[in-house]
Amino acid sequence: MKIVLGQGRLSWNAEERRTDRYGTVTLYDNDDEPISLKQVREGRKGCLIATVTEPKVSGHIGDMFRNIRQEHPPKKDDEVVLGIGKIFYMEDSRVGLEPVEKRDSDWLDPHQLYKVHDSIVVLCFNDAPVR
Repeated sequence: MKIVLGQGRLSWNAEERRTDRYGTVTLYDNDDEPISLKQVREGRKGCLIATVTEPKVSGHIGDMFRNIRQEHPPKKDDEVVLGIGKIFYMEDSRVGLEPVEKRDSDWLDPHQLYKVHDSIVVLCFNDAPVR
């Protein structure tokens, strides 16, 4: 079942990139204020999906050490799976997925994150079974 968590401009905290965790994302409104997200029970397994409503060219230079950046903006209505794992929240505006298999980096897929960075998206959690 898809659960809409919120809609806004997708980004993440710089610490996610610096630590290579890439574990959480935040949605922002038109005034660059974080949006409070719908809360679902933490620990549920599933995936985060960003559906693009307004494609944008990212203003981010990317992850230069890993040679990851937005190659081209997404298209309207693109559905991008950001990651699979157990949902968790940091504050009421940051949501992430902890991978089922333990690892320290790339909790979400950085390539997919940069694809939709700065775009306006509808962020959903789909609690379909996860391996």
